[in-house]
Amino acid sequence: MATKTFTILLMQDHFLYLPLYYAASKKVNFFGFLPPKTAVRIVTVPEHTDEAVIRQLLSDSPDPARDPVPLFAFCDPARVCVGSHQYTVKPVILAGCIRNGAFWVINHSKNLTGSLSDLARFDKIIAYHPGSTSYGIAKRALNAAGILSTARIHCVHPPMEIPTLLLGAFENSAALTPDALGVTALLGRNLGHNIEFELSQAAEFRGVVTTALITRLDRLGAHPDVIVAVLAALQKAMFAVHALSDEVVTYASERFNANSVEDIRLALERAAANQVYASSLGITEGEWQATSVAASDAHGVKWDAAAQVTASDHYRNYIAPYRYLLQRALRIAIVNSSIVGQPVRWRASSVGLGMLLAITCFVALARECGITVALGTVAILGAFAAAATWLPIGRIAAVEVLHWLLGLACVAVLFLWNDQVIATTTALAFGPTLLTADIGLIATILANKVTHVPNGE
Repeated sequence: MATKTFTILLMQDHFLYLPLYYAASKKVNFFGFLPPKTAVRIVTVPEHTDEAVIRQLLSDSPDPARDPVPLFAFCDPARVCVGSHQYTVKPVILAGCIRNGAFWVINHSKNLTGSLSDLARFDKIIAYHPGSTSYGIAKRALNAAGILSTARIHCVHPPMEIPTLLLGAFENSAALTPDALGVTALLGRNLGHNIEFELSQAAEFRGVVTTALITRLDRLGAHPDVIVAVLAALQKAMFAVHALSDEVVTYASERFNANSVEDIRLALERAAANQVYASSLGITEGEWQATSVAASDAHGVKWDAAAQVTASDHYRNYIAPYRYLLQRALRIAIVNSSIVGQPVRWRASSVGLGMLLAITCFVALARECGITVALGTVAILGAFAAAATWLPIGRIAAVEVLHWLLGLACVAVLFLWNDQVIATTTALAFGPTLLTADIGLIATILANKVTHVPNGE
């Protein structure tokens, strides 16, 4: 069977998309969570706007034979907030990945910006084109100051906002940028630039989701295993980014051609200080309401009681029914992550001990009960393992569990064969390792049941 390819649509290459890039990198390759004969790659839309990303996803042909299949949009969900009625396909918002107005205003600290409306003091706000988060923020800042004209917004394609500021084309200007790495590098050059304002400090952006992982309902019904796998990989990558793991920092340094690894660490620490990366990818109804308010203001839509009801309807239709997917993904990410108390070297040791247990018990079983009983036990266990390959637990965990099951089954057969001395000795020798190294793993696997995907509308 040929490999089926799916795509994740982006508006542009951004440093803050690091968790997604890391999960999709060749070395990591979604941590092995993807189903067999499946590939997922990242594609940038030519218009370089979030609006174009969501439009391409939801307007795409429903042809099931198409390859590659646009399966995700990784973008600002604002267009879903205010324009979902334009599409015949129902969007599904799977996860909120970047939050709290993940933008910085860069200038020379001339205007002492203390609130969003203070950005109107600049003659020019350098931002991205209409349809982007950046443009929406700039427009919202002007509206907050009572300025309805957008003439003060100077539009550029990413990542030209900082270079445009450095060119000095406008005497009193500020760059609105999400590039935490670019900001770190600029400040390190000591050219007199400073962070004028951090959008995360603005009350208007507290809890606002600026980047979400979005799919469409018909493709969720057709490819639920791929969607859960990508969600799980994104969640695990988010764990690694939060931990500032050496692997992530090294990858980011190579991916973004950073001058130094220290710049990467400082940029990620800046993002963490602004709570840019979500600790939980789930979106609450309160966060969705805040996101909808921001989207309405940016698009000039009046926020009133009717708009609030519409936002609640969107949450109930586009987010709440699909939170189970994120719960499944979280279980997969935890089971295959060191955060359950098993670093990689411990996991390798656990696999080795499990193998030793399996071999020891098999030899004991063959000696005491005969080779036929021993081979029959292995055959039965192999059949169960083959039938349970749908469990999304990763390759290392699958090997680990299979070894432990084989060993424990051999112990059980020895008990049944009334040779309690050998069975008890074997169980006592390896039981503590099983309890300390794998009880969390086994408990999670037992809880990780496949959940039915509801039919679309």
